[in-house]
Amino acid sequence: MPIVCKNLTKSYSGKPVLDRWNATIPDRGITAIMGPSGIGKTTLFRLLTGLEKADDGQITGLGEKKLSVVFQEDRLFPQLTVYENLEIVGTKADMWLRKLGLWQAARQYPQELSGGMKRRVSIGRALCHNGDVFLLDEPFQGLDAATKKNVMDIFLEKKAHKTVLFITHDQREADYLADHLLRFQEV
Repeated sequence: MPIVCKNLTKSYSGKPVLDRWNATIPDRGITAIMGPSGIGKTTLFRLLTGLEKADDGQITGLGEKKLSVVFQEDRLFPQLTVYENLEIVGTKADMWLRKLGLWQAARQYPQELSGGMKRRVSIGRALCHNGDVFLLDEPFQGLDAATKKNVMDIFLEKKAHKTVLFITHDQREADYLADHLLRFQEV
């Protein structure tokens, strides 16, 4: 069942961010969300996750679907090792550490990692959680070209069985990954 956003409206301090916004997100495949900064892309993700409530409108199709989220910020547990950060949210931590090139860092703590490594741990957490829907907010920022391609290829493998939505400002990422494109416009 697709995710349908119907007449979504959200304002902050009287300034509309989403104004009767409509979209249908296919049940399978990868959808890229693009648009200028501050236009409502992250707000949409917050509405989809339930972290924010719409002022009006509705979202259907999520039902009992399990969400895996990569936020713009890494949001790692600082007191846990890389391995523990993955293990705490799901299964197959060993596999994802290897696939993401993090096995050597498994016993390190987030404060000991580079920005790109922290990003991969965040992605690994989402993969370990293995949701039905992946919501990825600028997931590839801070990754070098080879690592980025490796991670994008992981999500290409997921698209046959999962819904993947990702926010990006990089048209090349959208061209490489996306089956569908949603462009946000000024309200």
